[in-house]
Amino acid sequence: MRVAWCITGSGWGISEAVKLVEQLSSNGWTIDGFVSEAGFYVLRMYGLWKRFAQNVTSLALEHLEKPVYQSALRVWGGAYAAVVIAPCTTNTVAKLVEGIADTLVTCVATYARKTKTPLVVAPADVGERRQSLLPPYIDQRRCKRCEDCVAAKACPREAIWFDGRQYHIDLRLCNGCARCKEACPYEAVVIHKRIEIRIRPFDKRLVERLHQFPEIMVATTIERIATILQQIMTSAQDR
Repeated sequence: MRVAWCITGSGWGISEAVKLVEQLSSNGWTIDGFVSEAGFYVLRMYGLWKRFAQNVTSLALEHLEKPVYQSALRVWGGAYAAVVIAPCTTNTVAKLVEGIADTLVTCVATYARKTKTPLVVAPADVGERRQSLLPPYIDQRRCKRCEDCVAAKACPREAIWFDGRQYHIDLRLCNGCARCKEACPYEAVVIHKRIEIRIRPFDKRLVERLHQFPEIMVATTIERIATILQQIMTSAQDR
């Protein structure tokens, strides 16, 4: 079974999504990856990029796609048994609700809806509260602004920089390796801190509207996607 798996820039569910892709791939599923620009940076800063890339057959990266719909056109040919967007940011949910197709992921979703390809969406903002991961950052209360910063020296991608007053992590370069955290004697580097976020009423209303579209299957957890895909595969075999 061939699936188009879309990643957007959400900290919630990103590690679980990569884990599920690994499981499906090991079970013989063919996964093609479609990654938004923000999704690429999130995968990399959380140290998940290589794991995801190694378990997909092909990769379409939004920041390298010109035009963005080029790779998405594969959906037109009926190449996929299903399209998955997980995790799906509220920004992408809003575009799905309004029928906007101006990014790689929303183009893939639009083509899936037009060709009646099953579309599975796992919104990041569901319920009252969600657990999420913060991007790596420098705790300015702990940082001593060392002239010879060992954390910056430890970074293989030179992602830590000094603005004249404070050190910062450039998330466009960070790959989540945590070498800076291990090097800093003051524990000023924070990597993948888990936090609880409150879901805004506006975001909840968007997800409620998503449920109104019969062609979209909403998964409230990443784990739920596996069950939905199994149902899609069983239904296809019965036809």
